[in-house]
Amino acid sequence: MSNGLIFYWLAWILWIIITFFMESVKQRTFLASWIMVLILLSNTYITIGEFSFSASYFVLLAVAICLHARISRTMHHVFISFTIMIGYTGMFIWGFSTPLGHFLPQLEVTVCLLVLLATLLAKGFWNKLITCLTGISGGEWLYSFILNGYSFQDIIGDMRFFDIVFLLTAALALQDLLLKLKLKFKIMVYNASSKPKSLLKKKAQ
Repeated sequence: MSNGLIFYWLAWILWIIITFFMESVKQRTFLASWIMVLILLSNTYITIGEFSFSASYFVLLAVAICLHARISRTMHHVFISFTIMIGYTGMFIWGFSTPLGHFLPQLEVTVCLLVLLATLLAKGFWNKLITCLTGISGGEWLYSFILNGYSFQDIIGDMRFFDIVFLLTAALALQDLLLKLKLKFKIMVYNASSKPKSLLKKKAQ
């Protein structure tokens, strides 16, 4: 799928889900507005010195930093975001400099590795998402900065970046949903197995 299609497709799906199905009014308004701004500014670019930025990149980075400051154990999660930033940059440098990058689906591989990294380092959906968004936003800038040192120009926060952002968000949300379903299933099995034991005790009495 070409750059940008995954972003628009998933962004509109998430916007619909949040707008019509999310219960919390305050969170619903904030997230729906945030996604809509990202969509509207996705084709607006700003040039600062030798670097070109997507306007949506600044919006994403600003919100990610604000949310990051509000989560508990701030320094611990700053370290996680820094680790994800280095990992994200390393993945793209590896893909850029090795032939394997031309044969492996870089988008899918990057998202899978980021989900794995977030799962190992952070707990809870929101902590994983916030640290990932902050980390890959910093990693996107660092990667472009390194390329610029070798006279390669790359737009910071282009459609490829937002494909990763929204595919990563969807993957983390799916993982969280599966974990909740697994927990509910375990509770159902436990309750079902404990009922016969209680009945046997009553009969014995």
